[in-house]
Amino acid sequence: MNSSATEILQVADYLMHKTTDIWDHTLWDVFHKHSGDDTFCGDAKELNKSFLYGANLLSSDPEKFETFNMGFIAGCGYGIDTLAERVTEKWDEED
Repeated sequence: MNSSATEILQVADYLMHKTTDIWDHTLWDVFHKHSGDDTFCGDAKELNKSFLYGANLLSSDPEKFETFNMGFIAGCGYGIDTLAERVTEKWDEED
């Protein structure tokens, strides 16, 4: 498994943890810090659900994940893989 996949699954595990609220703003804050705009037409909950959908595809059907990720990039300017990378970088800085 490559580092990008590991980071995606690490962030997905965090989002699925029983103490993490579906409205958690971790992805949302990172997305807006680095994109500088409102290219995601939704809220933190919808971003988290989209990320988890992508992470599930990564585990179950990597080819469909690639298609989903490319669509996410086309729509938002950021991929699921890049979001995961930015979140794990943020966590590393906080440690």
